[in-house]
Amino acid sequence: MSKKIHVFTDADLDGAGSFLILKILHNDCNITYTVTTEKNLREDILNWNYKNNFSDFDKVYVCDLNLKNSFELVDKDNVHVIDHHGEHAEYIDNYKPKITIIHSTVL
Repeated sequence: MSKKIHVFTDADLDGAGSFLILKILHNDCNITYTVTTEKNLREDILNWNYKNNFSDFDKVYVCDLNLKNSFELVDKDNVHVIDHHGEHAEYIDNYKPKITIIHSTVL
């Protein structure tokens, strides 16, 4: 049975690139996605949760989005956050999502 993955990703090039990499890495999985923005993230997670449950997915990724107003919604063992904004990590002290901060430098 194929693993189920859902991705919440930012509606910009960084978010699209993150989704593309996840799609390539998990090409044998059933991947669904929600494209959103930092401003709409909380509402989009709540709307998604009307028809879905985090426990129905093997993994849920949040890519390139600031979770400062939504951490309690994604405080789950199967949630992974991928981000390159170091300042976003300051909000995660007591939450379960696994955070990967990818540092980048402009050449």
